[in-house]
Amino acid sequence: LTCEVGAGLAIADGTLDRDALAPPLEIRAWRPGDRMRPLGLGGSRSLQDLFTDRKVPRERRARTPVVLSEGEIAWVPGVATGERFRVGETTRSCARLAWLPPQGPPT
Repeated sequence: LTCEVGAGLAIADGTLDRDALAPPLEIRAWRPGDRMRPLGLGGSRSLQDLFTDRKVPRERRARTPVVLSEGEIAWVPGVATGERFRVGETTRSCARLAWLPPQGPPT
């Protein structure tokens, strides 16, 4: 997982409002019962449902990191960004997170 910070970063999966993030960020595996407020959905959803909706294979779910800020899920790569961390008109600086999935079979 990498992070780039700046004002002129392209908005894409993993681009978050830097001021909404509280360091240090926590990175961990998905846990049953995890919920988040994904961008544009207007409420909270379970990660299990989001994984299913986004057609994330079961074997990849355990290897997909969950990024938290003060205990709230901010981003799950390729799945969702948390509503509170969205880049908007008032955003002064962005944090661009990127994750490269491991290659090969799980260990």
